[in-house]
Amino acid sequence: MYDFSIIIPAYNEEYSIRKVLLDIKNIFHDYLENQLAEILVIDDGSTDNTPNIVKNMNFRIIKHNHKLGYGAALKTGLKNAKAEIIGIIDADGTYPPVVLYELFKKIKNHDLIIGVRTGNTPLVRTFGNRFLSLLASLILNKKIKDLNSGIRVFKKSSFLSLNYKKWTNSFSFTTTMTLLANKNNLRILEIPFMPSRRKGTSKLSTVNVGLKILKMLILCLLNKNIY
Repeated sequence: MYDFSIIIPAYNEEYSIRKVLLDIKNIFHDYLENQLAEILVIDDGSTDNTPNIVKNMNFRIIKHNHKLGYGAALKTGLKNAKAEIIGIIDADGTYPPVVLYELFKKIKNHDLIIGVRTGNTPLVRTFGNRFLSLLASLILNKKIKDLNSGIRVFKKSSFLSLNYKKWTNSFSFTTTMTLLANKNNLRILEIPFMPSRRKGTSKLSTVNVGLKILKMLILCLLNKNIY
């Protein structure tokens, strides 16, 4: 039985995934050598060289035949992960793997630990994330610093009762996790860190993502199902 599983959703990240995997391998070397941790790369139908890079580095990869979405990739990872403690990190290089290591060290007395971005993101996204996080804080009457951060560690069992298998297949999966964790009074810790500059271009539409999250917040305010 593994102490923890690391899930890495990936879609066309040939410019960054090699370094991300090498950094994770170095940082978690002892755990991997002693088979106390596993790494799962979930390739969401990449059309570039991403899957070949992962295979050539001898990491476990699970492929979607076509693009299903970020949330769908995380669901596939959760379905196949063998550990109770789960860590997720993006393949685009924006989240330093050393931060993931720090989150793992603090999970014992919490259900969810979220890495809170403190800079190095485009101004529009920074403003949008802060606005939506503030709005979520007001709706739930709880301090939420980073609503949709893609680096986090959590206990799988804590989210089984929250029907994570039915959550969105889109980018908003982590937003759903944050909202429901707060709404259900799970033990949450937020840890600030400085993200890195991503390599390659983002696949997200800031406006579309923002509108989807805003819709979720309205549903949350009306006490309706958000997924």
